[in-house]
Amino acid sequence: MKFICIIFLFLSLTSYSQKTSFDINSEVGRTASLVSVSNITSGDDVDGTPYYQENYTLGEVFKDGVLQGKSLLKYNGYSDNIEFLRGETPYNIFKNDGLSVIIKNLNFKLYDINGEKKFYITFNKGKTSLLLNAKKKFKEKVLPKSSYDKGQTARFISSYQYYFLNKEGKLIPLKLKKKNILTALKDKKEDIINYVSKNKLKYKKEKDVIKIIDFYNSL
Repeated sequence: MKFICIIFLFLSLTSYSQKTSFDINSEVGRTASLVSVSNITSGDDVDGTPYYQENYTLGEVFKDGVLQGKSLLKYNGYSDNIEFLRGETPYNIFKNDGLSVIIKNLNFKLYDINGEKKFYITFNKGKTSLLLNAKKKFKEKVLPKSSYDKGQTARFISSYQYYFLNKEGKLIPLKLKKKNILTALKDKKEDIINYVSKNKLKYKKEKDVIKIIDFYNSL
């Protein structure tokens, strides 16, 4: 795999099929960002991927809860952008307020935190939710210092950060640990402890924490 440099060039979309992409009369459909790809590593191989899911998948794009259309989509965790295909050309969806994207039943929702817009996978429906910022970092190639040193290839690594979206709509950094989760859900602490014990759930497992928060939202 070759490392790619993402260059953002804003442009207007003038035409595209409503059945396969965005309504050209919508705010999402009128503006997008061209993804221009170039190699910058002089042929060096790179391990890993900047994407949360490697392949484009048919997904849905929403603006303020209103469906704008469907397209082949994927999330780039390195650039924090949702990419879609227009023909064979990749574009980034412009980060308009109220934007959310469904890819493989995962809801990538745009939040503006202190003036910085980022996509977070929103796992739960209801008053609170577990969120994930699926960030990827790029590590440069490290040359061997001696004949005994192997060095390291350039690579993408996951730098995921979980958050708890509370009832007031604030995002709070969250570690998947018993103490942190019970603190976030402290107003129903005893109910949560009993539910986890009864259903043999683990606080450190993402899928179990999603179930715990679903239960919390039902109380």
